[in-house]
Amino acid sequence: MLALLLLVIALLAKGKYIAFLDADDLWNEDKLEKQIEFMESENLSLSLSLSYSAYDAIDLDGDLLKSNKIGCLTAIYNKELLGKVFMPNIGKRQDLGLWLEILRDGNVAQGLKFSLAKYRVGGTSLSSNKLGVLKYQWRLYREVKNQVLFLQCIFSFIMLSMV
Repeated sequence: MLALLLLVIALLAKGKYIAFLDADDLWNEDKLEKQIEFMESENLSLSLSLSYSAYDAIDLDGDLLKSNKIGCLTAIYNKELLGKVFMPNIGKRQDLGLWLEILRDGNVAQGLKFSLAKYRVGGTSLSSNKLGVLKYQWRLYREVKNQVLFLQCIFSFIMLSMV
């Protein structure tokens, strides 16, 4: 159901940029302004397809936890450079599948080093079950990347367990 909703939203989007925010996560007040200003900067505006920023992982009470690299809540891609690109329908890890799809053809991603958002980590979030995430990581490599990288999946599981 979520994949269908994301597809409908992406199809209806009309602007130059497409950004993502889950219902339980938070953007800093100036996130879009700062990130789009970064993407529009003179030296990047013609080549930057995807940008992201650091983010703070917080628990349900707002307490700070560790963070990851390209969080879906921080990503913005340039629709004028890429056209509309859709998340794969794999249940979880769709965001990583989308980043891999965008970057596969030599497109450029670059991140801002300061935090522009807060990712809420809770007991019932889709990413809270690490063993379940491993299954979807496997599916991502098999279906989206068309390769089975068992060691990569094990490594990802270990890294996810440390977050």
